[in-house]
Amino acid sequence: MNSVLELINNLSNEMEPIQVTSYLNAIYGKSDIIIASANFRIIRNNTPTTELLCIIESLLSNQHILGASILLRFCADVVDRSDEASFLRVCKVYLQSANNIRENIQYIYHFLIKIVKKMVKIVCRANQPRYIIHALMKAISIIQPSSYCLTPIHTDILQLFIKGQMYDHAVAFIDDNPILEIDMNTCFISGIDYVRYFYYAGICYIGMKNYAVALDYLNQCISTPTEKMSAVILCAIKKAKLISLIENGTEFSVST
Repeated sequence: MNSVLELINNLSNEMEPIQVTSYLNAIYGKSDIIIASANFRIIRNNTPTTELLCIIESLLSNQHILGASILLRFCADVVDRSDEASFLRVCKVYLQSANNIRENIQYIYHFLIKIVKKMVKIVCRANQPRYIIHALMKAISIIQPSSYCLTPIHTDILQLFIKGQMYDHAVAFIDDNPILEIDMNTCFISGIDYVRYFYYAGICYIGMKNYAVALDYLNQCISTPTEKMSAVILCAIKKAKLISLIENGTEFSVST
C-alpha cells in the first residue's frame, strides 16, 4: 500500500502515463473501465471533458473511489467552461460517496481539497454560491478527524456565504460548528487557511451587525503568529479599526 500511496502523491508531479496506467491496472484489474476505455495518455490529451466525466460517473457507480478521485482531480484542471455545470454535478455525486471517501481519505485528501477549490471557483464566478454549500458541508464531515477540528473547507464555506450575503446562515454555521482543534498534520491546514477562516468569520458577524463578536474573530485573525504580514491580516486590521470605533468608540488594539 505504501507504493500505491507514493504513486498517488506523485501523480500531480507529471507522472508518466504508463505509471498511472500500471497503478490503475494494479488496483482495479484489466477490466477496469479506465483501462478498458483508454490509455491514460489519451485521457490526458484527447478525451473531451464530457467523456471524461462519463468515465468518472461509471467509476463512482462501481465504487472505484480512488480512480474517480484521480480523474476528477485532473478534470478540475482541464474542464471547459461549457462543461462546468456537469463537472459540479459529478462532484456532488462524488461527495455523496462519503463512506468510500472516508475509508481512503489518507490517499485522496489532497485530491479532494483541490476538487473543492475548483467547485468554489466555478460557483463564485457564476454567482451561484448556494449551489454547493450542502455538498461542502458533507465534505467537511468526511475529512474531519473530530467535529471540532478546522479544515480548509470551513474557509471555503464561509467564502460562499459571504459571496451570497447569507450572513445569517454563516453565523448559524459558525455557531453550530465551533472550532476547538487545529490538527495541521491530519487536516493539512496552512497558516493562510487559519487566518482566512477567522477573518471571514469576522466579516460574517459584521454582516449581522454583531460587532463585538466580529472584533473577537478579527482579533484572532490578527494575533495569529505568522512569518510575514499577509494581505488578509492587513484587511482584518483595517476592518477591526473601523468596527472598534463603531462598537466601542475607541481605537483598536490587539488583545492577547
